[in-house]
Amino acid sequence: MRVSKSLMALAGSCSLLLCLAGAGPEQKGQWLQQQKLTQMDGEEYALGTAAAQGDALVLIFWTPWCGSCAKEAPELVKAAERYQDRATFVGVVAGDDRSIQSDKVERFIKKHHLTYPTLRDRELTVTKGLKVRGTPTIIVIDPEMNILYRGHKAPESWSAILPPA
Repeated sequence: MRVSKSLMALAGSCSLLLCLAGAGPEQKGQWLQQQKLTQMDGEEYALGTAAAQGDALVLIFWTPWCGSCAKEAPELVKAAERYQDRATFVGVVAGDDRSIQSDKVERFIKKHHLTYPTLRDRELTVTKGLKVRGTPTIIVIDPEMNILYRGHKAPESWSAILPPA
């Protein structure tokens, strides 16, 4: 019996979401800490790195064609610089190489002067696991991997939601 790649991917995604839905807070945190995505230079980046440093993790999901992402980029760069002692900011671009070309990602990074690392979620594991439904989506996670903020715009007050330094 032949099973298509897309059907297998869907089954894998569904089982991941079922695992997350049934997992307690500790299991969800462990799942997220163990996730690794690829940086633009090809190096792996473990999402648990921020937690190990005692920092909050700010995940900024964006795409190169997203006008709202471009509009928010300067504010997010400023926040990343201002709160670097309290949080680790990373961009996340979800999609395989057919749907998201690396050269377009690189141009966006240069054009908008992104200073934080950009990670590729080519298999959508983190994107689906965190139920990201569009871009931009900003998710702030504390060192214990609890979600402190989720929204399509930057928080009104970063200092109110980030753990103290």
